[in-house]
Amino acid sequence: MGAPNLTDGIWLYGGDRDTITETVTNARYGIMPAWGARLDPVTIKMLAIYVHSLGGGEKTPVDPAPEPAAAPAVAAR
Repeated sequence: MGAPNLTDGIWLYGGDRDTITETVTNARYGIMPAWGARLDPVTIKMLAIYVHSLGGGEKTPVDPAPEPAAAPAVAAR
């Protein structure tokens, strides 16, 4: 058995901070225990933020492509 890769884009239960906090607090169907009774809420939040920062959580929004510049008008001769 192994642990999931937290740095890739494949997340079984979601990679946003709220879902990660839920997973750390209450566990999921796997081998990780629930930490809600062992860690205080601030520590769970810090842990969720750390896990999210590993890069595999929700995708970073991509800036939209800039609008192409309009071609200058050609004066009639």
